[in-house]
Amino acid sequence: MENTSEYKYRDMECILCDKKIVQIYTGNEEKPYEGCWNDGTVGVVSMGYGSLLDGNMYLICVCDTCLKKKHKEGKIDLLGNYIFD
Repeated sequence: MENTSEYKYRDMECILCDKKIVQIYTGNEEKPYEGCWNDGTVGVVSMGYGSLLDGNMYLICVCDTCLKKKHKEGKIDLLGNYIFD
């Protein structure tokens, strides 16, 4: 599968609801997941052994509203808080 990323200081959309998430700071143009995003987060998901997509890495965005909703529904777990724990 070829790299289709054209990320260069652009806003992203939530993969669940399509809400636009605006980047408010980037520390590294090549690693947007290290930047700050308004009302959401951007991260890398790496597909491990057993997936049909073994080895693929995806840059994804999820808005805060969807994260809170999916946590409340029990579909995702909160592991902690790296700032306050």
